[in-house]
Amino acid sequence: MPPNMGWIQLNTDGASKKGMVGGCGGVFRGENGHWICGFSKGLGACSAYVAELWGVFEGLKLARLRGFHKVELDIDSSVVASTLALEEGGSVDGWSLLQNIRRLLELEWEIKIHHSYREANKCVDALANMACDGGYSLMLYEHCPAQINLFF
Repeated sequence: MPPNMGWIQLNTDGASKKGMVGGCGGVFRGENGHWICGFSKGLGACSAYVAELWGVFEGLKLARLRGFHKVELDIDSSVVASTLALEEGGSVDGWSLLQNIRRLLELEWEIKIHHSYREANKCVDALANMACDGGYSLMLYEHCPAQINLFF
């Protein structure tokens, strides 16, 4: 589903392969569902929970950098979505990352956080898995990469 009129949609995801290597990814879409940009980043060894948090963190930083002021954030991890809805608390795993995300959420902009089912998040799932196989730098995609075009 595309975002509401005047909003940008950010779908994020994280992946962890046996706790040995993790990655995250995200996609920004406009009101008519069109691709604005995407990203992926390899993370090294981390849990799936921490990889999900990294996806949110990198996505929100990129949203700020691009000047988006109204963002619908869709996350397929119900644990991360519910943790972000709380003003306090969260797992010790990824605690400082969670605090950095909360600081971003407190800035002057509108963020709506939603849980989306994994089936609706296949595109960013593919980006997160691609990141597990790549390097550790943030990769930006101004156009939808060919290997995930089918999902988009």
